[in-house]
Amino acid sequence: MRTVLLDCDDVLLNWLEGFRAYMSVQLNRDICERGPDSWFMHKWLGIPEDEVVPHIAAFNESAAFADLNPIDGALEAIATLSQDAELHVLTSCSSDQATWDMRYDNLKKHFGPVFKSLVCLDLGQSKHDELSKYSGDVVWVEDNLKNAMLGVALGHRTYLRRTSHNRRLEADSDKRINWFTHWDELNLEEL
Repeated sequence: MRTVLLDCDDVLLNWLEGFRAYMSVQLNRDICERGPDSWFMHKWLGIPEDEVVPHIAAFNESAAFADLNPIDGALEAIATLSQDAELHVLTSCSSDQATWDMRYDNLKKHFGPVFKSLVCLDLGQSKHDELSKYSGDVVWVEDNLKNAMLGVALGHRTYLRRTSHNRRLEADSDKRINWFTHWDELNLEEL
């Protein structure tokens, strides 16, 4: 049975939309729906750069984080993949148990009990050690180019979901990375 490793935020669950709505309330103004054009969200949010990570951490501990909606097409894709693949979620949101519980409940609410494991790392923590636990026919699905390259280096077939914050990196990215925007672009039987 093949193994599919999945990032969560903006691969399975729409973290960016949840965070945008949360920050609109925090800042008492609308935030552009297009999303940021890089991982540095301070320009998109219109706040000092050093305030971004504390807002992300606060969001990841909030009730809004526990109620994220799925990415378009993810429900159908995961239902299909779960029929003949072992699915694992590897995400960087917080290693706090309360955050893990919220993430687990949110995933189960939308996708059901289809994931064999859920690993929640701290923000910015490398996924290398977790990714290196898997070998053989392994697929890695991410939205962060740096994390995607960790999978490539380990020999995993790597897919990168195209988003507003990583789109500009595609042209110069490693050709072993398979970029996609919508889950329905992928042939799930060959994934």
